[in-house]
Amino acid sequence: VIHKLQHALETGQPHDETMEIMQFLLGYVDEHFALEEAYMEHIGFPELPQHRKLHTQLRIQVNALHDRLAHDEPGSAMELSLLLFHWLRDHILHDDFSYVSHAQERKKLKGP
Repeated sequence: VIHKLQHALETGQPHDETMEIMQFLLGYVDEHFALEEAYMEHIGFPELPQHRKLHTQLRIQVNALHDRLAHDEPGSAMELSLLLFHWLRDHILHDDFSYVSHAQERKKLKGP
C-alpha cells in the first residue's frame, strides 16, 4: 500500500486512485488491528491496553486524513504517506516487537 501510494504521489495520479488506496487502508487497519489484539489477548500480553490505545490513535489519524483526502486538501496524500512510514518504522518495528518478544518468552516457558 505504501509503495502504491508513493507511486501515486510521484506520478500525480488522480484523486480517485488515492481514495482507493485510502479505502483499502481503512479496511486493512481495522482487520489487522482486530487480529493483532486478539492474538495479544490470547498470549496474555500485559501491555495490551496501552497497545490498543496506540491502535486507536492511528485509527483516528487515518480517519482524519481520509476526511482531508475526500475534500482533496493539499498535502493530505503526502501526510498520509509520512504517517504510514512513521507507523511502520516506529510502531511495527518497536511497539509490535514487544508482544513478539512476549510470545517467544511464553513459548520457551511452556516448552516444546
